[in-house]
Amino acid sequence: MLAVACEQQPAVEETRYIPVAGVQPLHSSVKVVEYIIKIAAEKLSRHKTLVLQLLPSREDLLCLSLMELMRKKNRISSCERIAFNEQTDEMEVTLRKSASLATQQVVAAPPAYFGPFEELCEVAQGQFALSSATSSKPILATWHLADCIAAIGVDREAKVGFLFHFEQCSNVPYAIKQLMQRLGQQAYRFEYCILGGVTGLMTRTQEEIEKYFERAAGSEFRFEKRDACKTLDIPFADFMVDSYWSRSVRLCRSIAIDLRMDDPLGQFMGYEPEINPNSIRHTSGDAYYSSSRMKCIFEGP
Repeated sequence: MLAVACEQQPAVEETRYIPVAGVQPLHSSVKVVEYIIKIAAEKLSRHKTLVLQLLPSREDLLCLSLMELMRKKNRISSCERIAFNEQTDEMEVTLRKSASLATQQVVAAPPAYFGPFEELCEVAQGQFALSSATSSKPILATWHLADCIAAIGVDREAKVGFLFHFEQCSNVPYAIKQLMQRLGQQAYRFEYCILGGVTGLMTRTQEEIEKYFERAAGSEFRFEKRDACKTLDIPFADFMVDSYWSRSVRLCRSIAIDLRMDDPLGQFMGYEPEINPNSIRHTSGDAYYSSSRMKCIFEGP
């Protein structure tokens, strides 16, 4: 309904500055150009009540759903806001057109994962998980990879997979060792890919991670790198001034894989924890472990 209305209604272009919070400087602003689409309440007809029930607590779900519908029509979009204006009795949809900072740009995002969330194992920073297609949580996901790195591996024949989310390379050997010990003596052949990190630092970091996997490989465990997952390249300087990003960039810097699929790495999805009622972000925030001993939060092969 919203997608149809957005296609039929004229858009008003608006240029403004939005605040962003990063590392240095602590507070800054970014110039953005956005399309504002206003939909009269009568055009929403019987859907008005449903939409109002979802706003504002489920605004993230509405925005991502609209982006997904537009993606299926080969239209790149980043829906930043959906709100109802009681004074004008209109639904206002804000679609990003462009921005002066790479982290706020509009990019082609993978399809978002919408649930069921009971089947998803959420891996936060400093954590790793091991699962399988037959476990209670066959979906592995992590989110918003800034300068952090994720390593995702799948044995397509055994339908077993792992996901690491670490902030420093020194964490990798411990996680790989734990992975191999937990899997036991059975032989596995993992295809893996690496995503996250920032342009300028990523190449060196990626090479270090690849060496860890090469050293760990043996007759029982094989690790073969695959460039299936593509992460949007963003300069380190942009990350320093913006820690939020546009919705489409957030999806590109996150991942969810379903181990029940024939080729999980080739069919990866974006993941937004804001629409997951079970997400750690709704409780204690992002997990953080400075120790090199990463925490295993799920083991279900």
